[in-house]
Amino acid sequence: MKNLIYHPVTGEQIELASLEDKYAFIEDRLFSPLVWEKFYYDEYDEQNKTFGIEIELNTPIDTLSNPQGRIEICKQLLRVLNKDGKHFHIMRDNSVRNGIELVSAPMTYKYWTEKFNVKEVDDLFKQLRLTATVDTGLHIHVGVNHTRRLRELYLQFFAISYPIWIYLSDRRYERIQERYVSTKYFIEKPQLKKRYIATIDALIKTGTSKVNYEGLGYYDYQIEDRYLGLNFFNKKTIEFRMFAGTNNFFDIFKYLTFVDVIVKMVDEISRTRVNDVYNLKTFVKRSQSELILQETVKYIRFVNLKENEKRIYDNHFLFLDSYWYRVSINNVKRKELVVTKAVYQQYLQLLDLIDPTNPKHNCAQTHNLKKDIDQHLINEVLEVVLIEDDLISMASIRGMTNTITLSKSAANKDYVFLRGVSRHLLLKEYK
Repeated sequence: MKNLIYHPVTGEQIELASLEDKYAFIEDRLFSPLVWEKFYYDEYDEQNKTFGIEIELNTPIDTLSNPQGRIEICKQLLRVLNKDGKHFHIMRDNSVRNGIELVSAPMTYKYWTEKFNVKEVDDLFKQLRLTATVDTGLHIHVGVNHTRRLRELYLQFFAISYPIWIYLSDRRYERIQERYVSTKYFIEKPQLKKRYIATIDALIKTGTSKVNYEGLGYYDYQIEDRYLGLNFFNKKTIEFRMFAGTNNFFDIFKYLTFVDVIVKMVDEISRTRVNDVYNLKTFVKRSQSELILQETVKYIRFVNLKENEKRIYDNHFLFLDSYWYRVSINNVKRKELVVTKAVYQQYLQLLDLIDPTNPKHNCAQTHNLKKDIDQHLINEVLEVVLIEDDLISMASIRGMTNTITLSKSAANKDYVFLRGVSRHLLLKEYK
């Protein structure tokens, strides 16, 4: 039986074998369809909003020496993703070192959930050994012509639930976070920062928060900046940019569901003009995000434990701008940072030379030590990109994403595993 797909650019139904390489992987990183065809489940679905998803992934091959390998991977993806419609095109994204960006057409939530076999796509991602590394992200666009009043509602909910978004973003390096999905507004604006700190404190103590955000305005939010966590640059879409990159299609659908519920909540409040969502407790109840909050609280409580203060290391050193702590081999997850034991011991020795209690902590000698630590680590740090049964695959955080695969026992013998923490989840950052 012939493999028929819908062409990612023209929309014609063709045989996969006849798809030209230049359309399987589009080299132009600025490519955009002349017309964005929208997909609805049926005529009753046409009143609902559409969602476009951008999925950034890395390929397991050296694309410099084997560019054709990436194209063949793209064709295998299109074989599944475009078998029932012109759903995706795949293109270059210069923010991803060795990868691809899967860009969907606008589709309603019902179309997404009814037309795609989540397990089939997830299995294909794994079969092709696609990875999501620290420099990849997941972006969800909502088709809406946003007014100032709508923007204020979305920003209000974003501010209230900001700890959840920081947790979901899972960016292990602060500089990468701020470069591609900046949210400094929510921690630098005095009225928001004060409430955010109080919210984190309440989550640690009670597991929820009633900190009140009523009466705040968001008129000074920079809507002309496309690299913000909540992006209003395009007048016809609102882009949620905070989600961590993932090669798990089930997670993508979980995030899509979260955004869909928020959109429906905004629509309801906009229609009824009744807004009672001014704290995190109410937001979570209305958005049905109890499980996400539970995950967030569990993590925030852990990283803020008093006994963890000495084992969570501050690496504010140029590129390696992060907090991290050591994890055991049995608790290793995707995106953990990895260094050899020898490098780790040398790192600790250098770190001991920096005394934060010394009044001259910011002297030239300390700055030189920080540079030494950065140079010591920057070419040595790996990242866990795949975990399969007893095997762990790791790739460099800087170079190509070719993987080193070891058994867990072999990896545990030679390496140390470290979990990054966003500094914005740590109360000590604000004291």
